[in-house]
This record gives sequence, C-alpha cells and structure tokens, in this order.
Amino acid sequence: MIVIRKIPIQTCKIYCPSNELIGEVNEHEFNDVRAQIKEQKLEGYYAIFDLKDGEYRFNIDSNGRSNDWTDETFGEFERICIRLF
Repeated sequence: MIVIRKIPIQTCKIYCPSNELIGEVNEHEFNDVRAQIKEQKLEGYYAIFDLKDGEYRFNIDSNGRSNDWTDETFGEFERICIRLF
C-alpha cells in the first residue's frame, strides 16, 4: 500500500561575505544559489541551518561546494534517491 508521507520543507538562511542575510531558501533555491556562486566564482558565502542541536554554519566555496555538509542539511532528497537505486 502507498502511504503519502508529509515531508517538512527544510530551509536555511543564506549570508553574503559581509555577514548580511540575503534570504531564507528551500533546498532547490539553495542549490540554485550554489550554482550562481560557482558560475560567478564568488567567495565568502555561507548558510545557517537550524538543526535540532542548534544552528549549523555551512560554508560554500567558489565551486558551490562545502566540506561542512551533514546528513541533517537537506538530506531527505538524497535519502529518497538512494531508496530508488
């Protein structure tokens, strides 16, 4: 039987290098921001996630990547894709 699960939409806040809040985004918007950072070779951008253990800072490098990734930061889509493979 199919069950429709309610999956909450996770968001994070994006900050520019001068520590100003740009806005709050969902996973798709976050990936678009990362792509823009890569395309424009920008540096110093970061995101703040509100996780169950408190705030988590996710630094974004000029390739739109990070070494700060954690399973709690936008991991639901990946977990679903793994189930499909």
